[in-house]
Amino acid sequence: MEKNVVKNILADIDLRQNLIKLKGSMTAADTLDGPIVEKLCDCLSHEDPKVRKNAALLLGYTKNSMMASVLLDAYKNEEKDFVKDAYLKGMSHYDCKPYIKELQEIQNELMNSEVVDSKHIKAQLKVLNPMIRSYSYHKKKSIRLLHKEVDVILTTLPYYQYTLFEQVKHLRYKPVGQGVLVRTKAIYDLLGLRNYREMIFPLSGCSGLAQDGHLIGKRIAQSNLVDVLHRLYDAEGCFYYRLVDQMREKKSAVINDVVQELIEEMPSHLQNVTSDYDIEILIR
Repeated sequence: MEKNVVKNILADIDLRQNLIKLKGSMTAADTLDGPIVEKLCDCLSHEDPKVRKNAALLLGYTKNSMMASVLLDAYKNEEKDFVKDAYLKGMSHYDCKPYIKELQEIQNELMNSEVVDSKHIKAQLKVLNPMIRSYSYHKKKSIRLLHKEVDVILTTLPYYQYTLFEQVKHLRYKPVGQGVLVRTKAIYDLLGLRNYREMIFPLSGCSGLAQDGHLIGKRIAQSNLVDVLHRLYDAEGCFYYRLVDQMREKKSAVINDVVQELIEEMPSHLQNVTSDYDIEILIR
């Protein structure tokens, strides 16, 4: 942390530039206290939105638990959308359990906004979703007994494929490379079938892609995934998912890029977790 920069901020010298410098010099081990904290709180009502934004981010570096309340109040009063995620990032450094109900209300409002694809709303949900999840119990979603038609692939070993045909003759079906593609209005009716290994829902526009995580993530976001989930599940809101790497050659960088792209593209629909997930997304 640069002491001269702090002095300049306290003296209102090149305020925006010095706030950016201070933010850039901070490390995880640094802590702000004393007069600079009070000054940063004052900056939350500054006329320059970029001053407010950088001050909010810096207020995540104090040890004062009351900063969570200060930042939440400033968030509610903020008029510029591009500044709002900074207040949430600052809050994420503190215990926000006392404010979880208010944060959930903000999350719900953002997810039901008519401009849910706005990059500023996505930026806020990117911070809010994992923060709320860390304080919440997730109840797994239930599949409908009857639903609109969906296509599902029942994978099987090659020598079991024809015996599986016999069990799905009453449905629309066709053989595919991995097993049998079936169109059904009741997934539960398929659970009792023998000889299949996996139940996979193919996503439109997601086959034959290059091993580019950003491309794969974008195609998943543009696919029929949300429609399939809404057909199958008697629930709305965010789905917890686990991303499974089933490529022949494992490429962790590709998988990480897929996750990051889905965070950017689908913050109101998907959250990546490693346990207690609703669905798995298979990359194969």
